[in-house]
Amino acid sequence: MDVNVEFSKFYQLLEEVKLGRKEKEEELKLILQEYKSAQNTTGPLQELGQIYCYLGLMELFRYTNEEDLGKISLIEESVWSNLAEKQEETLPMRLANHMIDYTKEKNLIKQIAEKWNIPRRKMNRHIINMARFVTEGLIDVID
Repeated sequence: MDVNVEFSKFYQLLEEVKLGRKEKEEELKLILQEYKSAQNTTGPLQELGQIYCYLGLMELFRYTNEEDLGKISLIEESVWSNLAEKQEETLPMRLANHMIDYTKEKNLIKQIAEKWNIPRRKMNRHIINMARFVTEGLIDVID
């Protein structure tokens, strides 16, 4: 199982959309549809990561009640504190927990393990690290 996955092109695209490059919004929509289903992946960790990228971004939008990355990146610290109090969870914790909860609710590890013919325990080892990895990337984009 390949443990080297990377989503720098995804984060770069988010950065461009955040900066107001309207022509990149359609490209992002297409990538999000691809990541939602993770059908064009080359390995189990890439599949998990793509799904987590999609879930994380959607949860960011729900948490902030905003879908404009430019506006999200301008949110002041006091507003983030208020959101964390109101939501009873900081954004990084919400994003990572949402990914992990989704994995459990949808039995995602079993599906991925069966698809790629690998033991579930091998995939289970990567759930928290992948959630953390994707969460950090999303936070970097909006900081």
